[in-house]
Amino acid sequence: MQSFLTRECDYAIRITAYLAGLKSKSQMSVSEISKKMHVSRSYAARIIHVLKTGGLLKTTQGLYGGVSLARKAEEISFYDIMRIMKFQAVLNDCLGDKDVCSFPAICKVHSFLAQQERKLIDEFKKAKISDYVFDENSIDQINCAHNVTQ
Repeated sequence: MQSFLTRECDYAIRITAYLAGLKSKSQMSVSEISKKMHVSRSYAARIIHVLKTGGLLKTTQGLYGGVSLARKAEEISFYDIMRIMKFQAVLNDCLGDKDVCSFPAICKVHSFLAQQERKLIDEFKKAKISDYVFDENSIDQINCAHNVTQ
C-alpha cells in the first residue's frame, strides 16, 4: 500500500514535535534524537539537515551543542515541514498530471478529488506543531511500549 506521507516526512514531523517539547533542555544531540525516535543516526541526521536547510531547525556545534527549533512551535505547521521535506503526493494521478486522464476538465470526479485535496492541505496548514508536542513523559511511554513489542 502506498502511503500519503513518506516515512522521511513522518519522522520530520515527529522530530520537530519532539524538539518542541524540550522543556529542561533547549537542544538535543542527533544521537539522542535518533534513539528516542528509533531510527538510525544517519537517517535522523539527514532529516535534521533538510529541516535546518529549510529554516525550521538550528544546530550548535561542540560539546554542549545539539539541535533545536529555529522558530516557535506555534509558527510551524505540518505543511511547513511537509513542503521542506519535498512533499509531492496527490490524492489521484489526475490531479498532478493532466496527461494521465483522458476525461475532459469538466469531470465531476476530478473536481471532487481536487476539492478534497485542497481541504486536506488546508488542514495540514492549520495543524501547528505546538498542538502535537512530544514531551519526555510521552516519549518514555512510547519507548516502553516499543520495547515491550520487540
